[in-house]
Amino acid sequence: MAPTHPNGHNGQQIDRLESRHPDNDRLLRTLREQWAELRAAGENVVIAIELLTDGSPDAEEPLAYDILQKTDDSLITFTVVEQPEATDQFLGLAGVTMVQAQQTMQNLLAEAMQAADLDPAELSQTRLLCRRQGALSGLSAGFHVDRIGDPHPFETNYQHWFTARLILEAAEAQNGWPFHKLVAALDDGGRFTIELA
Repeated sequence: MAPTHPNGHNGQQIDRLESRHPDNDRLLRTLREQWAELRAAGENVVIAIELLTDGSPDAEEPLAYDILQKTDDSLITFTVVEQPEATDQFLGLAGVTMVQAQQTMQNLLAEAMQAADLDPAELSQTRLLCRRQGALSGLSAGFHVDRIGDPHPFETNYQHWFTARLILEAAEAQNGWPFHKLVAALDDGGRFTIELA
């Protein structure tokens, strides 16, 4: 899961962003409506788009893209997949086991904890929430928790959502019923937990 976003676009391009998948198109319309409502209510909303491509110059559409939504008190990333099979192949997701995905999730949280803009003595826990938004999309939001319990958001990306998706799908295969939400946490003592719902 090493690839990073080769291309970035500012929030103005969200109005021109379209999807050939009806489920993704509905999400884009819903997000635009939510942003309009937030702005009408006086909320400061900053939107950024990051494309995930395979690097080929003749690619007609991205494999997937992240929509980063920042408001006065939150930082959320919506990961939208346009080419599911090609994306999984490009990121090497085929055949990843539950144990491997959980280890990747722990590593992602450890990296976020090390990069936290907080005094290590003040950092109590790093948490990640991931939730399905549709058949080809998911939401992720991360935050560090300090000693007095205050959250400090950090930016997430497609790596967080794809790792969470693998864990959710593996749990579904094991248990026979769907899971839609994952909450992962890593505390300052190295204790790692995952809750599914």
